[in-house]
Amino acid sequence: YRLVTCTPAPACYQDTLCAIRWVHAHADEYQLDPERIFLTGMSAGGHLVSLAATLGEGPFMKMGGWEDQPIDFRAAISVSGAYDLLKLDWACGWITPGVPWDQARSLASPIEHVSADSKPMLIFHSDDDRSIPVVQAERMDDTLTQNKVHHQYLHYTDRGHIQLTEDFVVEESLRFIGEIENKGP
Repeated sequence: YRLVTCTPAPACYQDTLCAIRWVHAHADEYQLDPERIFLTGMSAGGHLVSLAATLGEGPFMKMGGWEDQPIDFRAAISVSGAYDLLKLDWACGWITPGVPWDQARSLASPIEHVSADSKPMLIFHSDDDRSIPVVQAERMDDTLTQNKVHHQYLHYTDRGHIQLTEDFVVEESLRFIGEIENKGP
């Protein structure tokens, strides 16, 4: 996806939604089951998959193609993601032309859009993450709980800015996917 430091927001989010539509459009060609799409992202990617799980399409114009396809998926897995851009000083890069700064960052904050309709989520975060304070994940966990959204928060003390490739991330993600699939649609 296009980074916010290179292209104005919400281009990165539009790219994320376009990728989901692409998967739906090519499911038959690649023998994919569109009922088994799980989004996974780390850091900025964790933010984007969490936004997809809570905001959905939102008010953004569809871009990139496959506009007739859905953006449906089963659940999101966020590793070291950001959930409230209003509380991050470095989130000032999320600038949408013609939209007041705080309004744009609020719209891009997954925590602002949690509802009973949000997709299930698995959240990984560590106390010693130097990029995104753990309080972001703690508040997201509380908000998901208050809205009765199926989720799990895996809290660590010493894993830093957790990477997708960590064995425990892969293992826990597969376990969560199995749990979601066993629950049915």
